[in-house]
Amino acid sequence: MDSLVIIALGIATVITGVMLIRLHAFLALIAGAFVIASLTPPDMLMKAILAGKDFGISYSSNNEYVALGVENGKIKLPKPGYYQIIDSDNLGKFPDDKILILKTFKKHTDYYSNSFEVRDIYNNPLSEPIKFGWVTSIEDSLAAEKVHSQLAIDRVAVGFGNTFTQIGIMIAMAAILGQCMLLNGSALKIVMTIRETLGERYTALSFVACSFILAIPVYFDTVFYLMLPLAKAMAQQTKKDYLKYVISIVVGGTLAHSLVPPTPGPLLVAEKLDVNIATMFLMGSIVSILGIIIGYFYMNFINRLIVLPIPETEESSTDPGIIKRPIMPPIWLAILPILFPVFTIGMQATWEVLLKQYPDFVPALIMNYDYKSNLTSILDFWGDKNISLATAAIIGMFTTYLYSSLTKKEYLNKMQEALADGGLIILITCAGGALGEVIRQTDIVHRLSAMSPTSGSGMLLLWMAFLVTGVIRIAQGSATVSMLTSVGIFAPLASSGALPYHSVYLALAIGCGSKLMPWMNDSGFWLVGRMSGMTEAQTFKSFSILLTIMGFAGFFATLTLASFYPLK
Repeated sequence: MDSLVIIALGIATVITGVMLIRLHAFLALIAGAFVIASLTPPDMLMKAILAGKDFGISYSSNNEYVALGVENGKIKLPKPGYYQIIDSDNLGKFPDDKILILKTFKKHTDYYSNSFEVRDIYNNPLSEPIKFGWVTSIEDSLAAEKVHSQLAIDRVAVGFGNTFTQIGIMIAMAAILGQCMLLNGSALKIVMTIRETLGERYTALSFVACSFILAIPVYFDTVFYLMLPLAKAMAQQTKKDYLKYVISIVVGGTLAHSLVPPTPGPLLVAEKLDVNIATMFLMGSIVSILGIIIGYFYMNFINRLIVLPIPETEESSTDPGIIKRPIMPPIWLAILPILFPVFTIGMQATWEVLLKQYPDFVPALIMNYDYKSNLTSILDFWGDKNISLATAAIIGMFTTYLYSSLTKKEYLNKMQEALADGGLIILITCAGGALGEVIRQTDIVHRLSAMSPTSGSGMLLLWMAFLVTGVIRIAQGSATVSMLTSVGIFAPLASSGALPYHSVYLALAIGCGSKLMPWMNDSGFWLVGRMSGMTEAQTFKSFSILLTIMGFAGFFATLTLASFYPLK
């Protein structure tokens, strides 16, 4: 069965479950993931698992083996070690043949041709040469066999667990932090400071600016967690425009997530296309701002169509005069739980980029190697998103202890409520992650790559990169994965030097394409919808359509800049 048909059946299961049968989103997503996992044939599964982990080889007349694998226009040589031969016609079967690649060396001056010395697993010359075949490392082949032997429901569970590993602790800590900032008056203090400084008219605009700045070093999900308590506090104070404040966070943060390094997606795309990080940062920021302008207008438009109920806390429901609370934390303490993770995560990301781009940028007189290594370890620890948000939650809990009148029992009950809400969000988000994982296991990447043109020039190539990235994003749900997949398709064209414009525009087209139509297989769809209290339909009208509009706006800005300012 074709991978597109399998995915279509899984998507139909999710939509039918949510819209018609009115299943809980968690159950519908798990059901759709199970349908896809059950229908995925073994051969298709194996190809998807080993994608990018195998090497084509052929035996030459002078008893050397020529590597055929090329990744992103660059030679992909296997490292010395033990490998297993794969049946190229049926990846679901692993022969017992194993080989030892003793060393690798360049054979010809040809860009794509390299060779390596091959022995049998006992370090003896091969008695019978391999005429042609594919090899993969023993570790990868064993891992592939393990996944290949799993039941469909087990693969769904693994996808669920992998998603939890990435965001589970972060969501729980964010839920505690958000509750604490509402209880201790921190969110209200920040909101009142913003209003006093800019006025209510520009509050949403200030949220846009803050989320854009925060999303440059930090993942969008983390930015949303940090900013949402402020949106809730502002809505409780103004008694209106809750959707506007929520969507203003999305407007500011979403394009920075895909266009402005050092966020991992645009950073990796820039590296694959050999784009200077400073160039990517500058042009990504320009395109992001142009897209934000369009998104801001749509935010105001959708705010008039959808009235989102303002969330209430116990205090806001029993004490209408909450904004007159006599005791609130000072502004530095109120904003500390937000600034701390932004600072630590941003420092770690910046340090990593500096060490990679400029390994000797720290003068030897200031820092020796051991100190540099120790500093890296410290930043890696505190820059970890789970550690950073957990620390922010602890700061929030301590502030609540100092600046709230809750008894110990009331305090514990509030924390339990926050964790209960966070647990439901985790369930739905991880179910969406499981759906995305089994979709990727259908080998959809290679299926879409085969459908994509392999050549193009000028504006047509930008259109191709934008649309192919968008299709991959819609199919498997992850913006970052769609960007990395698409750059693998188009990087060889950029490396050929035939582009009539700077390759940064190709990177921007890919980034804009990753914004197209996020839906139920995207964890961000569920995070934004569930944490803000929107229904699936409201999330689609506000979040999904907004990102699509901003993606197209950013892409048209990219086309315009590439035409009139090619930087070639």
